[in-house]
Amino acid sequence: MTTLIFDSPTLVESSFIRYEFPPEGITTLGHVVRRMHKTSMLTEVEELLESNQVLDALGRLSTYAMAAAVSFGQLFYEPGQDHSGSSITERDPETGAVVNATLMKASPDDHYSYVVQMPDGSRFQGSECAAEQNYAMTGWVLPADVHYEYVSADETWMVTLKGRVFREIVPRLMGPWQMRATANLKMNDSTDLNGTAFLSRDAKVTLNIQNKTNSVNEVIQLQ
Repeated sequence: MTTLIFDSPTLVESSFIRYEFPPEGITTLGHVVRRMHKTSMLTEVEELLESNQVLDALGRLSTYAMAAAVSFGQLFYEPGQDHSGSSITERDPETGAVVNATLMKASPDDHYSYVVQMPDGSRFQGSECAAEQNYAMTGWVLPADVHYEYVSADETWMVTLKGRVFREIVPRLMGPWQMRATANLKMNDSTDLNGTAFLSRDAKVTLNIQNKTNSVNEVIQLQ
């Protein structure tokens, strides 16, 4: 089935994109790891938990999950290929978090697993499995089913996030091609919070989180 995109191409350039595609080259697995080097957001999650702002912590966590799954900006080159079973571990230079990603299976669809171990002891882990690629009116659509779990440093707060990411490659007549994405996640935690997060092509995350007494509705710009 082909997914048709009829809107005009909205292009957003992230300041992080050059780090994700270093001049010396990178493999697809390395790019997955570099995408996840936005772990300062996870530091903020623990800070919010320490002040008992669980709703805001869940919102920040889901925003990290979106940001870690996608790239916005120029596709400077095509990443190199990895073999099944390959694994890469790198520290996020900003926080010291250890990020590991493994290519579990490369055929017929890529299947990755990954884990982020924060210096404070909290852990973010997950997996993604690619679905069939589609050709759209503005380029290629690369869907992937994603599943994430988070455990706080004191192991008293646990979160599950599930959904689908639609990465897009937009051809251009001149200059590098562009990358963008949409995504949707459902989330729930050990305090009975639940909600949804939606990422639009202009790199905005829309959050809707609620419990029996409170709710958060917010739009956040990814940069």
